[in-house]
Amino acid sequence: MATDPLRAAFKTELATIATAAGIPWAIKEVENVFASADGATSFLALEFDGSPPFEQRTWGAPGSNLYREEGNVWVRVVAPIGSGADASGYARSIAAAFTQRRLATLINGRLIRTLAGAPSHSRLGGRWIESVPVSYRVDNLA
Repeated sequence: MATDPLRAAFKTELATIATAAGIPWAIKEVENVFASADGATSFLALEFDGSPPFEQRTWGAPGSNLYREEGNVWVRVVAPIGSGADASGYARSIAAAFTQRRLATLINGRLIRTLAGAPSHSRLGGRWIESVPVSYRVDNLA
């Protein structure tokens, strides 16, 4: 599961990407965002999937351990159907920005590397949702 510093780093980076792409929507990271959000509002949502256990990497002096954290984040671009919002265009911009990106925010001095896939779309309760899969990897000091 993504650590709190990692969640904060993704929210900060998504805000930077959204500003650069001209996306004026709020960023949400809440449990059950679709049930609690106003159906007439467009927004971006971060959804963190579970991740495998951290993998220990050891080299050099004893105690100099790194723990690799890997996982997936879904960036949801959500707009009411018929609102005229360019959710698909925004999703493509976000996917392009997260592809092979090194997040500006560091965790314990370590870079967060990302790789994004192509967006996919779905409908839920009168909303058009573009989903951008983003994989990440960061090596944390023990």
